[in-house]
Amino acid sequence: MVNLNWKSIINFSKNDTTEQEKEDLYDLLLLYEIEPDLLVSQLQALFRVSQEIIRFKGDQVESLLGEIDNLAARQGEEEAHKHQRLIDEIVSLQSKLARAEKSESFSGGGLDDIHQELVKIEHRNEQLLLELQTKERELLSEKKEVEKFTNQVMILEREKGELRSELAALQRDSVEQQEPRMQSESIEMNLEKYREMFDLLRLKNQHINQLLSDIEGLEKENNESKMRLKNLEDELKNAADDINRYSGELTNLNHSLNEQQEKMILLEDQNEALRKQVIEMVADKNNRDEQLDQLGIVLDSRLAQWQELLIQKDYELAETKKHLADLLSQNQNIFLDSTKADIISITQTLELREQQIEELQKQLAMAAENLKHSNTLVHQYKSRAKDKKEKNGESNIIKQLKRDLLQKEETIKLMGSKVEDAEEDARAKSAEMTEMVIQLREYEAGIFGLPEAMAKIKVLQKQKNVRDKHIEQLIHAGNQLQEDANHLEEENLSLRTQLGINVDTVVRVDGILAKHKNNQTKLAEMGTKLDESQNALVELKLQNRKFRKIIEKLKNQIYQLGFLPEIIDSDKETPNRTPTKYSDFKTIKETTVVENNMEWQSKLQDVIDENEALRKGMHEILDSIRNKDGSSEVQIESSCLERLLEALDSRHISGWYHPAMRLQSQLNTVQGSNATLREQLRHSRLQCSDLNKKLERALQRIEQLQSEPILPQYKLDTKPIGLTDSSQSEECNNDSTKLEKVDEKYRDIFLNLSSRLNEIQEKMDDDKELYETDKESWQNVRTGLQQEIDSLKETLAISSVQLDEFKAQWEHLLEDPDTMKHTIAQNAIKLATLAGDNEKLKRKYEILLEDENGLKIKYNNLNDDFKTLENSSALIKQELTHEKSKLLAELQLVQKLQHQLVSIQFLFCIFK
Repeated sequence: MVNLNWKSIINFSKNDTTEQEKEDLYDLLLLYEIEPDLLVSQLQALFRVSQEIIRFKGDQVESLLGEIDNLAARQGEEEAHKHQRLIDEIVSLQSKLARAEKSESFSGGGLDDIHQELVKIEHRNEQLLLELQTKERELLSEKKEVEKFTNQVMILEREKGELRSELAALQRDSVEQQEPRMQSESIEMNLEKYREMFDLLRLKNQHINQLLSDIEGLEKENNESKMRLKNLEDELKNAADDINRYSGELTNLNHSLNEQQEKMILLEDQNEALRKQVIEMVADKNNRDEQLDQLGIVLDSRLAQWQELLIQKDYELAETKKHLADLLSQNQNIFLDSTKADIISITQTLELREQQIEELQKQLAMAAENLKHSNTLVHQYKSRAKDKKEKNGESNIIKQLKRDLLQKEETIKLMGSKVEDAEEDARAKSAEMTEMVIQLREYEAGIFGLPEAMAKIKVLQKQKNVRDKHIEQLIHAGNQLQEDANHLEEENLSLRTQLGINVDTVVRVDGILAKHKNNQTKLAEMGTKLDESQNALVELKLQNRKFRKIIEKLKNQIYQLGFLPEIIDSDKETPNRTPTKYSDFKTIKETTVVENNMEWQSKLQDVIDENEALRKGMHEILDSIRNKDGSSEVQIESSCLERLLEALDSRHISGWYHPAMRLQSQLNTVQGSNATLREQLRHSRLQCSDLNKKLERALQRIEQLQSEPILPQYKLDTKPIGLTDSSQSEECNNDSTKLEKVDEKYRDIFLNLSSRLNEIQEKMDDDKELYETDKESWQNVRTGLQQEIDSLKETLAISSVQLDEFKAQWEHLLEDPDTMKHTIAQNAIKLATLAGDNEKLKRKYEILLEDENGLKIKYNNLNDDFKTLENSSALIKQELTHEKSKLLAELQLVQKLQHQLVSIQFLFCIFK
């Protein structure tokens, strides 16, 4: 039921209302139900509003019909134009294809690939034509649907005109009958007529609503048809773009054909130039080989001459030694004191000369002019030795000889290095020749061209840039390390100077390192022990609180029975103590409440003092640790200690102990985790004995109560104060229902745990199956890759054998220069093809190795994932088994307590 704003309807005007307001009124009138107590003025206003809204909707329908007609005409024209355009483009493409086929017939068999591409393009054009035909059919069907919609809209317009005429007639009748009826007829007759009019208007409104819903459906269908038309236009545009693209590809192919022909001509010219260069390089190589042979002959002759000179020099040196020995023997008494040092120096220099001569004999080069100079020096030395005058000059001559010998050694080394450089140049040139020949054959075969060369140059440039960057990084790292090393050396020297230690003395640091490690291990152990003690302290407090709750429950139960709750805690009670009366229960209750309050206050004060002392001690420990952090290399952290201190500080801000604060929430969250459950299991064993003792005391007390005789004070008529039969039965029912709820709860937990275990086991089985399937597939892939690697190795061995054969043929060709020109081309082509195949095989082998390494990495990752899954599942199993055992133990305890407890009915019977 919708409520209308009658003021706005009565004050309705055509010019002031907007289209949005008319739409809103239309929605309201559709949902409005006419009330029986409406006034005539309201009906007239409602009639005028509905008439205006119907006129507004009729105008909308007419405008939509006009738009549909315009769209249909426009689409027909566009489709005709597009169809004609597509036909023209297809004709042009066919003509281009015919031209391309003619050009292909002239170009030869080298354009087979282009022909295949053109055939593909023809197939694509045919597919596009088929798609266009199907789209034309769809457009025709959609046109028919649009015509149907227009016919339906015409029918609706006719009905709308009829409705307008009926509304006008009704309006006239109402205007004519309004005044006389208002004067003559009574109020009851007017109401009946108004109701009839309302019924008629309601029927008309319903009919109008149906018409409006039909119009909305037509509008939706028109929108859908518009969307379809837009999609078709987009598809036609895409088809036209494809055709344009294909035509562009055809033109590009023609241009590429022309460019390839030009490139072929250029490559032929380049091949001819390269052939000429190869011929010239072969001639240069032959000349160089002849020059190298001549150099070898000259070097051999020179070596023979140097060997002869060395023999002569050795003979002369032996003669000088004999002569010196004779001189020493003749003038032994005269020049004993003066020439003793000279003789020792001469003998030493002679030994050195012998060593140098041996080294000269091992080498292969010596200069002729230096040998002549050394001969003249030896003759001078002989003449001076005969004269026996300039004894100090002999040492100068020996020094000159040493210098000459060193110069000769340097010249020999230079000659050897020059010979090695010449050999290396010859090898490099020969390698360049072979590379040029192979590259020439690749140019001839079309394997290696300008694009490949540019790509290779780019790759080499990238590698060079990467290496340069890597070298720069290494240089920076080396400089940094050198700076660090210099800094450390300076620090070491400064420390040595401060400590008074020499630079050469070695300081051992093994003992210091061992002490440092021991200190670290001790600190780690202390930290672990501290964490364990803290966790144990927290758990003990939790258990203490749980046991206090259990004791309070037992006290309350015994309190309800009419006894003091202190009976269980007292160990020095006599077994024959009689229970107190219910008549004195109030006084006993007051005294116990006061005592309990005193005890709790004292306990609370003890807890406050204990927490305050613990907080201060922990703060002192943290301060000492933080003070030591600056002086030592070890850093100690304890998150548990910091959290406890935060909690204690927050509790002691106001100077009083608040139990329901931050630590309580943290403990509640930690209690639900598996780690705390495991730790609680470990520490609960320590408290199990105390709990058993207390339970034994309670059981002994219950047995004592059962064994005590019925007192005459409690008669059948006398009942405890505040307890009736109904309350007793209710308490018994409550206890039984509580026990049943506990049993059901633990059973549900046990069933949930078993279902979780089964789910985890199923997941483990699925993971194992997946792992086995992956393992099998990996093994299959590995075997296939191994087979491919073996086959590639075989092909490499075959290609190496072929290369050896070609080398032997090349040597044979060098021996016979007449047949070299004839067979060099064939062998070069074969070598080029084999080298290309070899490179392809190497690339394949490298790719296979990379794939194998990637698969190995994946296999290792899968193994790691499987191991982690196994470990996690094992941990989950252990946790669940621990939880299960704990719950079973709790269940057993509850069942034992249930069996051991005395029923309340039995106690009431005793009291009665």
